[in-house]
Amino acid sequence: MARQLRLEYAGAIYRVMSWGGRQEAISLDDEDRRQFLKTRRKGDPLKMELAAEIRKQTSMTMAWIAKELNAGAPNSAWNAMRRWRSGV
Repeated sequence: MARQLRLEYAGAIYRVMSWGGRQEAISLDDEDRRQFLKTRRKGDPLKMELAAEIRKQTSMTMAWIAKELNAGAPNSAWNAMRRWRSGV
């Protein structure tokens, strides 16, 4: 049995998966991605999940990660990521 259709309306905010249905990119370009990240608050769980994945899979510094994710100061982003990981 198929799932029920999702309710959609103007101005709604939806959680976006990291890839489209066929592994295609979901943002139009870097500016589109930056605008999406600016709408999220600094300690948002989505940002912390992204920060943790970037930190784990790359050699990027927390300063770079915090700047790219618009997550505040590097130390604040690091502490928020640690709190997110521990579930506090």
